[in-house]
Amino acid sequence: MRWTVRPVQAADLSALRPWLPAQADTMLPRPDAAAAWLLAEGAQGPAACLRVRGPIGLQRPRHWYHVGCVVHAAPELSLFHRQHTLLLGNDHTGASELAERAHAPGLDAAAQASAWRALLDAAREHLQATRALQGGRVIAELPGLRDAQGRSPFWQGLGRHFHAGDPDAVLQRLGLDGRAQLAALMPRQVVYASFLSPAAQAAMAQAAPSARVWMDTLADAGFRYSHHIDIVDGGPVFETHLDSWCARR
Repeated sequence: MRWTVRPVQAADLSALRPWLPAQADTMLPRPDAAAAWLLAEGAQGPAACLRVRGPIGLQRPRHWYHVGCVVHAAPELSLFHRQHTLLLGNDHTGASELAERAHAPGLDAAAQASAWRALLDAAREHLQATRALQGGRVIAELPGLRDAQGRSPFWQGLGRHFHAGDPDAVLQRLGLDGRAQLAALMPRQVVYASFLSPAAQAAMAQAAPSARVWMDTLADAGFRYSHHIDIVDGGPVFETHLDSWCARR
């Protein structure tokens, strides 16, 4: 399948807005910025879009949970327990980001994969052309699991104990600033995942089924799970080193 990839223009916004979540950024990047917003068009018109952000977290903090591991062992008692831990932090500060991924409703899996590959190629070319303005890594956050009502099991198991309101409403109202506001309410101490509900533990680092094609395309491009997850829905963060990615063909 052949795709033409070009920057998103103001005339495209009416078609793109229904594809995007309510809290998505729909501002066009400045022409001279490290950022870009790319659109893949086929014979039937616009099919998918992807935003490239320059170094993130330098003006407003970005937060993730780092998923770590600790071991409690008592050899004399024949006990060995490995525990997952969560620690709130800003580890991906300064990375470039692939965000606002969206596609036209009804686009089948094969067409999605083809469009994502074309958009990733264009994103890589943009990052390479603006290398002096970028960070050393590139990340992509994948959406996490949701139930039939749109609620996040991960948030229900952890976040709601510190903010009883709807986190998605906060994000819709405040955008990226909302994530920093929510993070300010979360614990700064290490959290043992075993203290969470089984549903919350099972949702950690699990991507939504709707993101499976995107995740597979990232993996094919050399991105790997970074052992970080989103603070709201527990979705995994994938990353790669920019220079090694740009060297791939």
